[in-house]
Amino acid sequence: MVRVFLAACILLFPVQLLTAQDEPTHSMTELSALLQKSKADSERVSLLLEAGLVYVMRPGTEKNDMDICHTSK
Repeated sequence: MVRVFLAACILLFPVQLLTAQDEPTHSMTELSALLQKSKADSERVSLLLEAGLVYVMRPGTEKNDMDICHTSK
């Protein structure tokens, strides 16, 4: 029984990592419109989190743009 459980954990763990984060479903303009219409509740927080993800993952950003310790000389 323990072997079956360990085998299931080993096989299912990588699959769970692939489904960990959803891609944003709205564009920045759609999110702005939805934020204007939303009330101050958990829906607004979800929209703000999605807007942050869209902003960070926008095309043209480089990995070293997000590096806090990166200093340009």
